[in-house]
Amino acid sequence: ELHMSNTRERNIPYISAVVFAAIAYGLIARFDGPELLRCLALFNVIELTGLAVINHFWLISLHATGAMATAVLVMLVFGWGIGLLVGLPLVLSVCWVRLFLKRHTVSQIIAGL
Repeated sequence: ELHMSNTRERNIPYISAVVFAAIAYGLIARFDGPELLRCLALFNVIELTGLAVINHFWLISLHATGAMATAVLVMLVFGWGIGLLVGLPLVLSVCWVRLFLKRHTVSQIIAGL
């Protein structure tokens, strides 16, 4: 199992994620990809940059962030009904597992959302 409880251990993965997200955005924009995809890619760059900055000060749950981002994307693409039907169980189960495994505190989970 790979668990990085020390925030300094997370710097390289965060920096790599930001760089590759920026490359993905650049490619999508360069080849005139769909507007929704460009917006999602740009949001990904902004979100990951924000998480990398927060990571210097505090450990937050990236799993919760990823689950919530997925739920929001499903809502944006398919509507609130499907989004809640799919997203709510996903977010709740991911958050519960992070707490059950004692990988995060409640406040770290909430901050990740």
